[in-house]
Amino acid sequence: MSRLSRLTRQNGCLSRGCQRGIRSGVEGTIHQAVTAAGTRRTRYTGLRKTALAHVLTATAVNLLRLGAWCTGQPLAPTRTSHLAALDLAA
Repeated sequence: MSRLSRLTRQNGCLSRGCQRGIRSGVEGTIHQAVTAAGTRRTRYTGLRKTALAHVLTATAVNLLRLGAWCTGQPLAPTRTSHLAALDLAA
């Protein structure tokens, strides 16, 4: 059973908003791995070396997140929507 279907059953959330929230979290993690470690392509050929590269990249991302959490530094500033910007201007 996939994580999404398990969360849907536990929370009773069948709307697109819940799925969008989960997806944005996953996309944020992938973006962080790509920008921090350059994981678009691996330099290795072969499944074992590529799997090891993925594990090391995931470890590096986790260490970056742990360091940011310890210092209280946010990982990225949150975007202000156009509607919220208009509300702030008023």
